Amino acid sequence: MAARTPQGAERNLEQSSAAQSLEMLLELRPRFARLVVYPDDFTPISKGLELSYYRAREQFKSAFRSKDSEVVHDWRKSVQRHWRQMQLLTPCWPSELGARADAARALSQTLGDDHDIANLMHLATAPTMAFGNPDDISGFLKRCKMRLKALRKDAKIRGQRLFVEKPRPFADRIHAYWTTAAVGALKPVQPAHQDDNVVAIDNARSATPHQTGYGGQS
Repeated sequence: MAARTPQGAERNLEQSSAAQSLEMLLELRPRFARLVVYPDDFTPISKGLELSYYRAREQFKSAFRSKDSEVVHDWRKSVQRHWRQMQLLTPCWPSELGARADAARALSQTLGDDHDIANLMHLATAPTMAFGNPDDISGFLKRCKMRLKALRKDAKIRGQRLFVEKPRPFADRIHAYWTTAAVGALKPVQPAHQDDNVVAIDNARSATPHQTGYGGQS
């Protein structure tokens, strides 16, 4: 009876989804039991980062070779992955990787606008759609093409800047940032002793003009 109401159907769906999720987790339990985790080792992350960066770089080249909107959209997906990866790694060097995450985000937005306009052009030229007379549609498509040209010029410049580095040196550089940050996190800063500061000040005050070289003495 409960399933005949929207609330009952929703509860049944939630219960079904929960049961399926639990079943999948139980199936994966043996794999997790054999999983070896190295929390202080960046190597597994570095390999995945290098591969992801390589794919984004190759899709960048493909996007501007083919100029097909779907190929450009595939590149956008890789750019978004790179953006999220840089967000996660930003604590290793906030000023450096934070700026890189911002650059990837801006590029992703540019490519998103590109995809939206390409879809709009496809919709406007669909045989089953009627948005106006042929002259109006022609003028509209002309403006869309001009906008696409500007967006892709901007995307190319941003992409060249973001993916100029080869994959292995890039991954090695991020690995070095990670290692440096990890070492720094393990070394607590030793606070200065107040007595030492007082002694240093007292010594400076007790120095004679001759000792300091001030007061006209050589």
